[in-house]
Amino acid sequence: MHRDLMDGRGRLPSIGAAVKGERTSLPWFVVDAVGREVEPVSRYLRDLALGDDSAPLHRL
Repeated sequence: MHRDLMDGRGRLPSIGAAVKGERTSLPWFVVDAVGREVEPVSRYLRDLALGDDSAPLHRL
């Protein structure tokens, strides 16, 4: 299934949503079908933001 998703051949069920948050560290987060934050996704997004290694604009 992972390979199908990566290659655009698979689909996940549409349950839950991305909602605007109050925290600067995580301005958007994902909730499940009953509105609870999906913590593993939030943790991943925070880690992704903290590890941002994009080039500064003056280097482009």
